[in-house]
Amino acid sequence: YVESKDEAGEEKFYYHYRPQETLQELQSLLNVVRKDLQAGFQLSQNINVNVYKSKQDPTADPVSAVLIYKGLTTSTGSPIYLEMIDSKLHVFTRLNLVPNVTTADRNNQLHVFREIATKIF
Repeated sequence: YVESKDEAGEEKFYYHYRPQETLQELQSLLNVVRKDLQAGFQLSQNINVNVYKSKQDPTADPVSAVLIYKGLTTSTGSPIYLEMIDSKLHVFTRLNLVPNVTTADRNNQLHVFREIATKIF
């Protein structure tokens, strides 16, 4: 297993111990998804995808956003929306338990939430 180093208060939201079998299953899923993205996938009509990715993400390599961007197209063949966010946080939209949140972090969160709201309403 892998032991996670969650911040205080996060233990009620995340597994502290992550079993090896679970991580192996996740890797198998990632391999399938990567192959599908490399082959290309066209979204159904009226489906939009926006990808927001931290430039300095310590958890997931930013190249993953590029793979999604290159692998998905809209129903009309247009590229999906990708925005690389100037952040060091993996989940820059969930800030309540993050220590030392900066003004830039709050601005990034607000920017993305506003964009999401314009798509929904």
